[in-house]
Amino acid sequence: MAMIFICYRRDDAGGYALLLRERLEKHFEVFQDITSIPPGADFRKVIANGVGSCDVLIAMIGKHWLTMHDDNGRRRLDDPRDFVRLEIATALERGIPVIPALLRGATMPSENDLPDPIKELAYRQGVELSDTRFDYDTQQLIAALQLIPPQRLPFEPETVLVPAGPFLMGSTPEQIAAIQGKSVKALAEKHEQPMRRLTLPEYRIGKYPVTVGEYRTFIEAGGYREKKWWTQIGWQWRDGERMTQPEYWKDLQWVGDDRLPVVGVSWYEAVAYCRWLAQVTGKPYWLPGEAEWEKAARGNGGLIYPWGDDWCEEICNTNELKIAQTTPVGQFSPASDSPYGAADMSGNVWEWCASKWTETHVFPEDNRREIDVARVLRGGSWYDYLDSARTAFRYGNPPNQSRNRRGFRVALSSPT
Repeated sequence: MAMIFICYRRDDAGGYALLLRERLEKHFEVFQDITSIPPGADFRKVIANGVGSCDVLIAMIGKHWLTMHDDNGRRRLDDPRDFVRLEIATALERGIPVIPALLRGATMPSENDLPDPIKELAYRQGVELSDTRFDYDTQQLIAALQLIPPQRLPFEPETVLVPAGPFLMGSTPEQIAAIQGKSVKALAEKHEQPMRRLTLPEYRIGKYPVTVGEYRTFIEAGGYREKKWWTQIGWQWRDGERMTQPEYWKDLQWVGDDRLPVVGVSWYEAVAYCRWLAQVTGKPYWLPGEAEWEKAARGNGGLIYPWGDDWCEEICNTNELKIAQTTPVGQFSPASDSPYGAADMSGNVWEWCASKWTETHVFPEDNRREIDVARVLRGGSWYDYLDSARTAFRYGNPPNQSRNRRGFRVALSSPT
């Protein structure tokens, strides 16, 4: 069932909005504007999330819609914080259909009447909702809405909460030596050291790596055709390589099950997926930073593996288990899950992080998108051994590399 967002001003179209909602609710889910904002909340994010979850936005335009002013004498539409302006601008930016509904003989605004963020509204085909034939006009609108396919995802990634607070990042030689004798390197890698205490705000991270099924939705949505979802450098790479899908995408060994983690993705492709996901959901999805990834994997106590300090090959897809390919995400849950409930943080696929690779971990990290530098990978893979499955193990690769053991998971930089 499609979701309809009704955008209106109470003192211009409030009564009509209520009447329209009553009729639309018989056929669709309806979100009737933002009527209250929780104390302390960022109203821009509230609006982005509300609009981002809809399939169509109906902008109700009365006779005074263009000329209404605030208490300071400024036209409301000229205020960047105006709810109506923000709602329409967000929908236009995200490619969500916007239908102007003209009330009581109101006419379509011209481009010159509108502020820059919503000028495109002037070129949207409007519908009339008149006083004398409101029911008939509404039925015509409903018929048109039923022809518009839902724009929302058939899924949203399952995420787990990582609470705010300190955690231990990195390794000490003593920590690694404590499990010497189990084929683990006697010393931590130089680029894992030193161990130090960092503090992160609350965030969420994908419970699983992005799957084949999830990534297929991105491809089918035009993920490799739409430049807007790619960084400039990433699009140049995609264009030069003539990429239309990830490496290995036609090989059933790697894509034969929708629950397998997607592989063969470069950092550029992982970034494009996250930007697409953020746009279609209205939520700030992104690749986790290196520190975010490590805290989600080991908790706040510096665990060597997500489940504890002792190696257990039965609950982790590394070379020791001899599976020799990826396994469906969550196959070893909950025994192998991290303290926060994130699965597959060790083994299965290496996971791209947003962070620039450095010879030792640094904080704050350099997570700029438009720099062509090596990026951090974490977690080990089905091909690698248990030493690289440690939560502190760091690895870096150029952003254009893919291979059949590279994947990623998403994060939400702020709670939702």
